Amino acid sequence: MKSYVITDNIYTLVGMQLAGVEGELISTTTSFDRIFDKVIENEEIGILMIAPKLIEQNQKKVDDFRFNQAVPLIVEISGADEYASNRNKITETIQKAVNISV
Repeated sequence: MKSYVITDNIYTLVGMQLAGVEGELISTTTSFDRIFDKVIENEEIGILMIAPKLIEQNQKKVDDFRFNQAVPLIVEISGADEYASNRNKITETIQKAVNISV
């Protein structure tokens, strides 16, 4: 099975391509629909990685597929911007759980 990435971040796309993963760079919602439909019909693709912003913009379409199909597995792939903000959220969650302020 192959992996595929749909992202709005050129650096994420290039990084994944360097790792041997094919993908598409999205700039509009219209092109997301076309590419998403093309990818989910390809039986060779087992993992579909999508940027968080694109999932948010197309939440209903992605959720409908997730709840009704098992393959490809859809996962959220964070770029550098999302990674930096998620790290702060993780730190905050840990601090609240342990009740420590740093």
